[in-house]
Amino acid sequence: MGAAVRQPSERCRRIVHEVEEIARTFAGKPLNLSKIYKEASVGPGMIRFAFRMVYGRPPRRFLHDERLRAVRAELRRATPGLTVTQVAMRYGFVELGRFSAQYRAAFGENPSATLRRARMRSAAKPPSALSAPNIRA
Repeated sequence: MGAAVRQPSERCRRIVHEVEEIARTFAGKPLNLSKIYKEASVGPGMIRFAFRMVYGRPPRRFLHDERLRAVRAELRRATPGLTVTQVAMRYGFVELGRFSAQYRAAFGENPSATLRRARMRSAAKPPSALSAPNIRA
């Protein structure tokens, strides 16, 4: 039989929630855990422990992955004129070559391919019924 899986405590969940909220205030800047740790009510060791208990991975990995997922979500909702660079920079990725490699490793495609596919889907959508002229017989 396997070992019992330990559920994270309410304290760990609160710590993780606090760190996630702090991390949101640093959106658009490169991920800097030391600044996040300074704002938190507990020390780095407890933060790392809490993230491992709640998410099974360290805070740096979790927060980085969350930023990548946010970039992907925005690229998939492509608005006209949107560029990969704009979105990447908005989420704090400043080394664009490294960002592209990390994105490709995470999602199996380049960010530009995600954006291109979203634009093709958007162009293929029929105009909505709301924009159709009102024709009466």
